[in-house]
This record gives sequence, structure tokens and C-alpha cells, in this order.
Amino acid sequence: MSFCAKCKELHHKLAEARRVHDGSAATDAVVLLRRHERAVHGKHHTGNTQAT
Repeated sequence: MSFCAKCKELHHKLAEARRVHDGSAATDAVVLLRRHERAVHGKHHTGNTQAT
């Protein structure tokens, strides 16, 4: 799967938040990623967001 620069940035933030067990930051990253995907890529969330 190919990601744009913003997707990569948000996935990195999500992965880092999960790595340090920061649930609040992880939730924020998921929300921002979903909003970005809908706004820019026309995608709708269909399952758990996985850090890559």
C-alpha cells in the first residue's frame, strides 16, 4: 500500500504513540488520519488503523 507524505507522518505519530503507550496521542493520530483519508483520498474507515 502506498501512502502520501501526510499519511506517512500520521502513521509515524500513531506508531510512536503506541510505542510509548500514550493512548491519548494514539487516539488523536487515528482521528487525524481518518479525517485526512476522507478529505484527501476519499476513503472511509473500515477497520482498525494499523501503524505501518
